[in-house]
Amino acid sequence: KDAPEGEVKDFTLAQAEEYVRTHIAEAEIEEVARAVLPSVLARKIKDYNLIRMVREAWERESRFPLSVSFALRAAFRHLHLQTFKAGKNINFITSVKPDPIKPEKAVEKSKKAEPPLLNTELFRPAEVPPAAVGPKDTPEERKRKIQESIDRYISSLRAKIAGEKKTADAAWAALKKPEGNVRYARNDGTDQVKDLFYSLNYLEGGFTETRTYVNMQSIEASAKSEADFLSRYREQLENHRSEIRSKIEPIITDISGYTGQWKSVRDTYGPQGYFVSDPEKVREMTPWTDYYEMPLKFIDGYLKATEGLEPRFRAIEAKAAAQKNAIYAEAKELLAAYTAKLQDFRDYKPQTVAQLEKIGAELSKKADTVSTLPSDFVSEFSYNGKHDLADLEAKVTAAKSAFSAMQGLSRAGTLLACDLEARYRELGEMAGSALMNEARTISYMAENRTHKEAMAAALKRTAD
Repeated sequence: KDAPEGEVKDFTLAQAEEYVRTHIAEAEIEEVARAVLPSVLARKIKDYNLIRMVREAWERESRFPLSVSFALRAAFRHLHLQTFKAGKNINFITSVKPDPIKPEKAVEKSKKAEPPLLNTELFRPAEVPPAAVGPKDTPEERKRKIQESIDRYISSLRAKIAGEKKTADAAWAALKKPEGNVRYARNDGTDQVKDLFYSLNYLEGGFTETRTYVNMQSIEASAKSEADFLSRYREQLENHRSEIRSKIEPIITDISGYTGQWKSVRDTYGPQGYFVSDPEKVREMTPWTDYYEMPLKFIDGYLKATEGLEPRFRAIEAKAAAQKNAIYAEAKELLAAYTAKLQDFRDYKPQTVAQLEKIGAELSKKADTVSTLPSDFVSEFSYNGKHDLADLEAKVTAAKSAFSAMQGLSRAGTLLACDLEARYRELGEMAGSALMNEARTISYMAENRTHKEAMAAALKRTAD
């Protein structure tokens, strides 16, 4: 394509491949932190390094499918399926949320939490306006006028209560709610507490699984997320409780005062034969049930049940971080040793190969002297030969000397070749070790940028 018009270049297959590799492929290669490809395509890769990486990943996941398990765990949770561990590290999937022992203890603690609530049984004196009773009114007219006055007073109380309910609705709507799904209807927060203890048990169990950088990184991130959420959520609940007591309690107190006056009217005029309906029950009203009692019970239950839980998640986070950093340090140390040995091998190999080539050349020369001796014997004792062994003594002596030299050269060459092979095998064992796999994993999966970049740079120095 770069040739002048009318001029066509002929390429062999090898030349074409070399041209694409040096002029085209380099510009098309893009370095990425993570790549996903189908298993069918992975089997067709021809590059040795990529084949080795795929094989190592396949073997690693076959021994312990950690990456797959984390991906499946998130997928199952998205589908509202639960995972739990039983027996000897066996994971199960269920649509019913498991009920472990520790969460049960937390639930009992939560259920015992009873926050102090308002006393709604207040007594307030009735303020029924006096009826306009005349001196000439009959007893029936007198009673009717007093009843009408009572009815008007009760209607005014009912209107005041309705007004307070609207005020409560507006006050509740204006309150800043905690984040997440607060299931007030349960009254005690047991579902969320169980979720937290299940997560705690699961994360603690993660330390008994394969000790890898990615596993520790995942445990650290999950524990930190739970601890951060718990700290933030508890603070929000405490603020929410304070707002309920400052904004909703006064309204309920006013409603209780009106119902207290209502009861006072009933207790005063009922025995005299007047009709007074039963007052509304404060504890059955929405301001009490939905805006006060259930939220406060949920908050108090949740806070008491999760008391001291955040430090446990922080401890898991710290432990996982320490394990992760230790694995990084071990992988870094191994990689440094590998890099040094690899450099030594790179320096040693050319010298050794040159010596082996020199030995090979010397062996070839000596071999000529030894290899011609049989034909010399044939010529000497053939039909036209002299049949005189004395004629061959010089050649036999030269062959003996050459053969002895060849033995020494062969021993020296064998020692050099074995040493070179041993060094190469040691490098191969180090390159295929579990810690070296960790180093590669860290270079493209570490969330710690320092770890990731440092390991990637170190691995780059070992690339051939």
